[in-house]
Order: sequence, then C-alpha cells, then structure tokens
Amino acid sequence: MKAGAQDYVMKGQLKRLPPAVAREVRDAGVRRERAHAEARRHSMEARYRQILAIAPDAILAFDETARHRDL
Repeated sequence: MKAGAQDYVMKGQLKRLPPAVAREVRDAGVRRERAHAEARRHSMEARYRQILAIAPDAILAFDETARHRDL
C-alpha cells in the first residue's frame, strides 16, 4: 500500500479478487477521463489566451449579475 497499491487480496480471500479488479478498472477509467478533461481545459485556456492576446479590441466579461469578471 505504501508503494501506491489501491487494494490488495490475501491468498485466503480470493473471493475479493473480482470485485477488487472491477473497482480498479472503473477507478482507472475515472482517472483517465479526469486527465483527458484536464488536458482539454489546459488546451482551451491556452487557445483563449492566444485569442485575447491578439484581439485588436477590448474584451470585457460580465457574470449573470452584470458584474465585471476578470478573464
């Protein structure tokens, strides 16, 4: 567990193996989706920064209560 294992199954408790494997496969999918979403967010932020950097006009952002928001 100290080395990074998420779970373990003792030899006498092999009935725990299928649920442990299923849980880890599910959790790995969640981690993968989260990593992809984070990468997409970083990509979009970089794209918006580039657009804002070359925009010839001022760009202002307001929230739903008409308060100015920092970009």
